[in-house]
Amino acid sequence: MPHLTVHALEGDLAGREAALAEALTDSIAAVYGEQSRARTTVELVAAPAGRTGVGGLPSVGERGTRSLGPGGSGRPWDAPGLAR
Repeated sequence: MPHLTVHALEGDLAGREAALAEALTDSIAAVYGEQSRARTTVELVAAPAGRTGVGGLPSVGERGTRSLGPGGSGRPWDAPGLAR
């Protein structure tokens, strides 16, 4: 039984839960075969902004600067003052 656990900021996840669960299940079925769809479990864990960090910096959510979703790069190497 495939089991996926996705951790995301509340602001990045809100309103997208059904679409994300469906897309992840579709991906599992594409790899493991259609028979795996009924046994696939997708667990979505929403973390409040400020309780997650990226590259040692706090993530601030969808409208913030360090979000993994729209509005933020989610890439620690894009942080101001960080040498490459």
